[in-house]
Amino acid sequence: MLIPGEHEEEHLVGNIFVKNSSLGRTIMQGGKLDSRAQRWLSDFDAVISVNNYGAHSLRRVLAQVHVVRQIHTVAIDRPLMTYLPLKWGVLQYAKMKWEKIREEKFEKALRGVSTVCVSGYLLKKVIEHKVEEEQNTVFIPNGVDTELFKETSKRDKYDLLFVGRFQYAKGLDLLILALKKLWLKGLRPSLMIVGSFTPKERVYIQRIAGNELSKSISFKGVVPHELMPEVYRSARVLVAPSRYETFGLPALEGASCGVPVIATNVGGLSEILDYAPDMLVERADHLLLEKKIEEVLTRTDDLKHLAQAGRVKAESYSIASVLEKF
Repeated sequence: MLIPGEHEEEHLVGNIFVKNSSLGRTIMQGGKLDSRAQRWLSDFDAVISVNNYGAHSLRRVLAQVHVVRQIHTVAIDRPLMTYLPLKWGVLQYAKMKWEKIREEKFEKALRGVSTVCVSGYLLKKVIEHKVEEEQNTVFIPNGVDTELFKETSKRDKYDLLFVGRFQYAKGLDLLILALKKLWLKGLRPSLMIVGSFTPKERVYIQRIAGNELSKSISFKGVVPHELMPEVYRSARVLVAPSRYETFGLPALEGASCGVPVIATNVGGLSEILDYAPDMLVERADHLLLEKKIEEVLTRTDDLKHLAQAGRVKAESYSIASVLEKF
């Protein structure tokens, strides 16, 4: 893995060799690659550009270097609002508008290279928007480590779990508004929020929630990957209220741990939750989300069948399964 850096450093992270170098910085900034850099890159079977990173540099050396891109989002299809945080200002809006334009240029720059899409939804959008020709695209999903993310003895410390960022796309505000409605009905589920949230962002969420509901909301912060299974297993239900989602890894990891998942019927989430269509909310709307959460939390059965079906679905996305199929 090549990453930008001021100094030449090499180290191993798990089984991934990471090279921190000025070459990484040059590629990320779209700079011209000299003959030495081109020879070094051409020694690899393939250079993988994640989401078109380094597109302008790599475009110049396509004759010498085998470039493959892995697509995680399609900028030309993605609404501008989904680039923004929940609370944003004019400067952030302008910055994200520029970022969207930049990503669209990157998409065009690598047109013609083999393109890997991590969901069927992305594959459809890549073809629909002519980001790449159909014959030059392939669907290879993200894999989940089903040996790490597995069901053991569950301890339901929280009713609901949200895993994500302080982004409009992730729909955390919809979840908070849904919970406010449930509180008015006397149903008072607890919520754990996992992800990187600054103190100001936490205050903003608490302001939406109000004083009483805030007492039932816990912020866990960023949790190391190897500890996430325990986090998933501590919740009765995982909620993914996204307005825009091209894959939805938390939903898959939660399902792998035997946790029922409620999600909006968008993008990659629809594909993951095809084993439980009744757990999908038709659109990103807090009233519909409220209704679905109430329905699930007040069910008389133990949701065990959903946990089992979710695990089966996750196993079809296991790293071993993905390697075997694709």
